[in-house]
Amino acid sequence: MKEILFATGPAYEKNELFNPANARVNRDNSSRCFIELKKSFAAKGFDIKTADMAENFDSAHAIVFFEIPPTTNQYFTQAANSPLSCKMYSLLYEPPTIHPKNSDTSLHAPFKKILTWNDNLVDGKKYIKNNFTMPFLQKEKIHLPSAQFSKRKLLCMVSANKYSSLPGQLYTMRTKAVRFMEKFHPVDFDLYGIGWQAPVFHSPLLQALQVNRAMRTLARLPLSPFNIKKTLVYPSYKGEIKSKKEAMSGYRFCICYENQENVPGYITEKIFDAFIAGCVPIYLGAPNIEKYVPKNCFIDMRDFKNFEEMHARISSIGEKEFSSYLKNIEKYLNSPASSQFKIDYFISNFRKILLQD
Repeated sequence: MKEILFATGPAYEKNELFNPANARVNRDNSSRCFIELKKSFAAKGFDIKTADMAENFDSAHAIVFFEIPPTTNQYFTQAANSPLSCKMYSLLYEPPTIHPKNSDTSLHAPFKKILTWNDNLVDGKKYIKNNFTMPFLQKEKIHLPSAQFSKRKLLCMVSANKYSSLPGQLYTMRTKAVRFMEKFHPVDFDLYGIGWQAPVFHSPLLQALQVNRAMRTLARLPLSPFNIKKTLVYPSYKGEIKSKKEAMSGYRFCICYENQENVPGYITEKIFDAFIAGCVPIYLGAPNIEKYVPKNCFIDMRDFKNFEEMHARISSIGEKEFSSYLKNIEKYLNSPASSQFKIDYFISNFRKILLQD
């Protein structure tokens, strides 16, 4: 079989990207699109694997990079100096606040085609529209959990505690939302995710360090200097979770802020994680969100002057209106309008650029 290589981060290597049993990589079935992609291409006589598993690198059919890699990346260097140099592609996920190279078109020349959500780049030629993908095939009926309105708490947020000083980042807005709810409406709110148990640092450098994976691991050690006191920096913090769906299904609403705002087309898994849990998202991020998701499926944070207005609005929503939101969400998820966020669309994109190009 001809090989198609995916140059990924360390967590996905050794073909773990395609391992459904890897709970870390495939949490909430998030890697299903890659698993189904591998199956689909196998039927066409191609073996998709991570680049570290290549049997004959230079003779591979193509290589796909996650994000725009540095020129020092071993697979980039190897591919650029081999017959693969004209068969290099890139799959972009991260916004400029996390991966600035993704939006720097001066670095895109080595890649034949680039798959991206970024509407500012998409031209249907070099830049192909590709969204974050829900773990569903078009033929599969999506059913939301029952409303159970009276049993659900009001609001939650499931997010990693991250830091960035770049313009447009929404990490600060997330923290402000958490602090507001803790101060004024603590009984209505719970916080989940990684990094929130770490100490608060005021230096930007140290704030960045506290969400580094190694620092988080250090903070969990029994004898760590960060773990001497058990008092949480964030009183609303309930810990890390194994499943977003299980956690969010116990709440009516969820704060869903993207990592960056005002980037057209940047719609990540966050809003869909909430949908699948039967939780109504309070969304902030893509300015053209309504081009992709109907207004009657989410609460738009831009509609409020402050957090108090937001809280007053969601507190006023009764069982009937909440159930209406869930019906709208389920209708949308099972309609053609959501197909570009499903696995079939994802596979179709790769077939076009790798098999038909």
